[in-house]
Parts: sequence; C-alpha cells; structure tokens
Amino acid sequence: MGVESPIREQTREAVAGHRKWPWLALALAALGVWALARPHPGAPFIHFDDDGQPTLSPERRAKLDSTLRKLDNAEQYALVASRTGWFPCFSCVESDSVFLLTGQVCKYGVTMNGEPGRYGNRLRSMDLVYLTQFSGNLLECEREEKKRIIGYPLLPENLDRPRPLIRPPGNKQDR
Repeated sequence: MGVESPIREQTREAVAGHRKWPWLALALAALGVWALARPHPGAPFIHFDDDGQPTLSPERRAKLDSTLRKLDNAEQYALVASRTGWFPCFSCVESDSVFLLTGQVCKYGVTMNGEPGRYGNRLRSMDLVYLTQFSGNLLECEREEKKRIIGYPLLPENLDRPRPLIRPPGNKQDR
C-alpha cells in the first residue's frame, strides 16, 4: 500500500505537464508584447514618435520625398545626331548601323535625372545631343515617349530611307 502504481505515477506527471503549458504560453505572449513595444535595434530605418507609434527614420523619409519629387519631374527626351555619319542601329534588319544626317533622331527616352544624371558627359563622345521634348510626371513622359517611338515610322526622315525602320535606331524595343 505504500507502493504507487506505475499508471497512477504517469497520470500525475501528465497532469503536471499540462499545467505548465498555459504558463509557458502566457510567458511567450508577454515576451512577444515586450519585443514589439520596444524599438527595433536591428532596424534603424524605423523610429518611434512620442506616442510610441512607428515612423520612418528621417533618412528614409527624405528618400521617399526625393523619390516622389523625381516622379513628378521627369523628362521625355530625344537624342539626335550632332554630325552626319554612321550610328549603331538596333532596329536595322540588314545591318548593325544606320546613316543619320545632323539633327536626325537616334533615340527617344525618359529620365527622372535629367541629362547629367542619365548620360553624364558620354553624349559628346557618341556624337549625340540631348533635347528635352516634354516635361511632366513620369507617366505623362512615358506616354509621350511611346507616342514618339511607335509613331517613328511616319517621320519624314524615316520615310526617306530606302528601307524604313520600325523604331528609332537607338531604341532596342518599343518599351
């Protein structure tokens, strides 16, 4: 009678183990709340205001503002030949170059960085001139670019060619 049955001992251990789970779950929940309430040391791009609400860091906020400003201040441009001669051609069927007269279109494009940000000083060595044709937000500029690229076959300079091109020689695709 002083000996416990093995079944009764296993039952006591199982009940004791079941009692530990609610405390463990409660401790983990409390740890989770504590972790969420404190600043993120591994995420310096998140700051907390005086009310404890998460906000972007000043650097991240400045990047957002700068990006939005760029989206609103884009340019649609043309690169035109600054000399008469042969230029690389991505639209040519039988050749990898095309003969352009001074002032003829080589490429249409869009940028949010202006000529210096897009090309730097490279255009002079490529014998091309950057001409801004339209300014506006990025969507408006992309619409203008598409009109010009897709409408290129009807330009008089293209119609005068023995074999007209589907798009400007410097544009690889209608994009």
